[in-house]
Amino acid sequence: MYTYNLTNTKLHFLCIKNINIRISKLFKLEANYFLKKIKYEQLITAYNTDNLTLYTTGS
Repeated sequence: MYTYNLTNTKLHFLCIKNINIRISKLFKLEANYFLKKIKYEQLITAYNTDNLTLYTTGS
């Protein structure tokens, strides 16, 4: 019975650890997506400003 309780707590701990890992992975993915979104938006603004300067200097 004692060993059963011990393995039960071990399993419980593993379950908690697994959930924590899943949550951290989710946050990492969200942060990664957010950073990529910011980079993408910066690229768009940089591209637009480049086109704007090309357009104004060209005309």
